[in-house]
Amino acid sequence: MINTLLPHTKRVAVVGDLHGNSVYTRKVLRYAFGDRDESDADVIVQVGDFGYWGNFAQAVENLLEPYPDKYVLFVDGNHEHHTRLNMQPVDDDGVRRLTEHVWHLPRGFRWQWGEKECLAAGGAISVDRAWREQNYDWFASERMTPEEWLRCVEGGKVDIVFAHDAPGGYTIPGLPPANTFPANAIADAEEYRATTMQSIGERTEPELWFHGHYHTEYEEMVFWDSGMPCTVQGLDCDQNPLPRVVKFLDLA
Repeated sequence: MINTLLPHTKRVAVVGDLHGNSVYTRKVLRYAFGDRDESDADVIVQVGDFGYWGNFAQAVENLLEPYPDKYVLFVDGNHEHHTRLNMQPVDDDGVRRLTEHVWHLPRGFRWQWGEKECLAAGGAISVDRAWREQNYDWFASERMTPEEWLRCVEGGKVDIVFAHDAPGGYTIPGLPPANTFPANAIADAEEYRATTMQSIGERTEPELWFHGHYHTEYEEMVFWDSGMPCTVQGLDCDQNPLPRVVKFLDLA
């Protein structure tokens, strides 16, 4: 059975990487929830590298005080404390409610918004892991497990994927030079995108795919093997202009 989350949701603000940046997150909340009538979203879906370290979830809950009927939902990225996150209980409907208004959407979680079926597909590969310490600020569980992959695909087609990583088959614009990160890490990340993420797309055939991770704003049209088209929307990250980081999705 597909869950119906926050059933009155009509407008979603999809937000790129926040990296635990409270100052920037305050700006995002104002932009998504209150600055202008035309950009007044009902809920935020943040597409990974939320910044689940320390007490950031509670910090966001505090920042939501002026918006008591709004929610921040997020899929996990590669830069989260995955061990602590995975220890948090999952409610009966499949969501991790970290605070009253800040919820984690686990990998493979599906839900309904209006006529749209949505899928959370968190996780990605850290190309900077050579400079990080395992189980401190880098976790092997950043990579989707076979069980998590199966949860993503076993329900078949969806309409919208909220992921941290992108599907494969095209070149993402604006990436750093190839020698910026170790070659083996780049190859690992590219293979993960071309296999794990691409196969999720082929099995679920979404029409929209939102992701962060690459810190670049772009839009690409891709076609699944069936010929079905999909618009992939990449989002920028904190410290960049808000229109590059926040995109609005109307569900009505």
